[in-house]
Amino acid sequence: MNVDMTDATSKHKVISIEKRRHRGQWQIFLHYDHKLHRDIDQEVRRLPNRRYSGSQKLWYLPYSRAAYADLKQLPYAIEVLRKQNEETHTTTTSVDTSNSGTTAEIRPKGENNGISKVNTSAKPQQAAINQPIEAKRTVSRVITKEQIVDSSTDQSETTNTLGISTTTWNAKGIEVTMNARWLTIKLVYDKPIVERIKQIKGAWWRAKSGTWMLKPLPENVEAIQSICSPFGKTDYERAYNLACSLSDPIVMEIYQTPEHPQIMAVKFRGYGVSTEFLKSLPNRNFDKIHKRWLIPLSDELVKRLLDHYSEQPGVTVKNRLGGLKGAKMQSLDYAKLQLHLVGKFPEEMREVLTLYTDALIRMRYSWKTVTQYTSKFGKYVSFLGKKAPIEADAKDANQHLSLLAKQRVSESMIHGAVNAIKYYYEKVIFAPNFELSQIKRPKKSHRLPTILSIEEVDRMMRSSKNLKHTAILYLLYSSGLRLNELLSLELKDIYWDRNQLFVRTGKGKKDRMVMLSETLKALLTLYFDKYQPKVYLFNGQDGESAYSSSSVQKIVKLAAHTAGIQRKVTPHTLRHCFATHLMESGTDVRYIQELLGHKDIKTTLIYTHVTNKSISQITSPLDALHLRDKNRN
Repeated sequence: MNVDMTDATSKHKVISIEKRRHRGQWQIFLHYDHKLHRDIDQEVRRLPNRRYSGSQKLWYLPYSRAAYADLKQLPYAIEVLRKQNEETHTTTTSVDTSNSGTTAEIRPKGENNGISKVNTSAKPQQAAINQPIEAKRTVSRVITKEQIVDSSTDQSETTNTLGISTTTWNAKGIEVTMNARWLTIKLVYDKPIVERIKQIKGAWWRAKSGTWMLKPLPENVEAIQSICSPFGKTDYERAYNLACSLSDPIVMEIYQTPEHPQIMAVKFRGYGVSTEFLKSLPNRNFDKIHKRWLIPLSDELVKRLLDHYSEQPGVTVKNRLGGLKGAKMQSLDYAKLQLHLVGKFPEEMREVLTLYTDALIRMRYSWKTVTQYTSKFGKYVSFLGKKAPIEADAKDANQHLSLLAKQRVSESMIHGAVNAIKYYYEKVIFAPNFELSQIKRPKKSHRLPTILSIEEVDRMMRSSKNLKHTAILYLLYSSGLRLNELLSLELKDIYWDRNQLFVRTGKGKKDRMVMLSETLKALLTLYFDKYQPKVYLFNGQDGESAYSSSSVQKIVKLAAHTAGIQRKVTPHTLRHCFATHLMESGTDVRYIQELLGHKDIKTTLIYTHVTNKSISQITSPLDALHLRDKNRN
């Protein structure tokens, strides 16, 4: 079967898949570079039944033929990763290079051998595709020869085809081998020793190689030494240190926080960290509270840090600098977006919709508004049928609105349809004879916002055990932000010394300043130290994009449920509570208007209808009857 090589770029992009147990069921986990291949990420998000594992940081699908068939429809090569052979450390993989299912298989030849040749049934083009795939099979941590020094016992070190260093000790007839994955023990059968090895958590017998298998953990090295003493004093220290470095690798994180705009913070995690180089830098200080180094921010010092620690074996460097510079502005390709939007409608409607969207784009409406208006106007054009919109009158528009109202849609939906229709006749074709005043809107309802008491809000703020979720709840309530304003907030928008937040291009493309609570600042200090956001205050899964709106909505809903609140609570409910509680505390309504970003003060005055400041001072006529005393008698 021939392999379609028309899209060479897509074919050289690989999704590695792995069968793994997760949440009590077998799943297909997808491995690829999220930052490097955003196009793959977008295609994966469209797959049915795909889910994201926050602990694994990977997308996964159900382990089923249907899910695999959906995955093979993507225009990318598929690499199947199977479990490594613990004895030979070679990997069995298969690479699917086409949607037709043609597979080039790579199999292990035997013990301690390299990779066998590609299955001859595959095409020559497939073998060429496999070459960059093999180079990607690397292990994040490599144990180097410098970390294990020869000792008095028979100790050897070899490196297998995957680049993992394996160290072996032979003493007292016992062979102990350690690599990045396993700690193995090979010995002559001795019942008391074997019974004690069985008591070690996670120990299992591998009959094929005749060895006991354990995880390379410090406590396991200590247990083995206490059971059969295979190490001398020096070797035990080296084996223990090696296990510590494997179980707790060194990670260096460099980041900034708004509280120290001219300082970079350097934090280490892991076993065996050396800070001698940091101590040699000028004007460095150690923050004992957050256990981090504070160093003046300069290009020269950043380069010295990265150059030094990048060369250290076993050290992973995470550079998160650049957050205070803000996100890179990505200009929208309106021509491509417009072509895609209009292409969703029938051919006969596209001409008028192109004219309609041209006017919206020309007047710099947000793309969200463009899509909403176009969708509603498209339904109106479809209702008119063969009659052109330019030939229609107010009677036709009202008939369409009546039909829409019979579908039991919300009032806001009908108002949106009216706005979309009026925009066409008023701003697109400038129809002077069209009687806009004859298009009738539904009667506007006056609903009061949902308000929580201070005690209920307090329970919500205390309900979450997740630091990031708590910071989101605090910020929504303490500053009265809209959901999109919260998600768009960048590190550079935090004016730490002035206790202010700069809300950039809020609703109606208006900027404004809001307060930054002292309580929130104390919480953000802990948040910056733990999560180290790079651009946005609340980053998404990839660490670069903004947090998703649906995640925030779920956080608020869960917090309300945990707090025992039965009413429907949304992120906007906390904004209502912010305004109402300020008004009840005596804050001038004009200041509240500025903080909320309301254009008309009438919008702000709606909170006077829900505040209990004046109502609580009014005595109900029922209380004047003193019925309580009468009931007691």
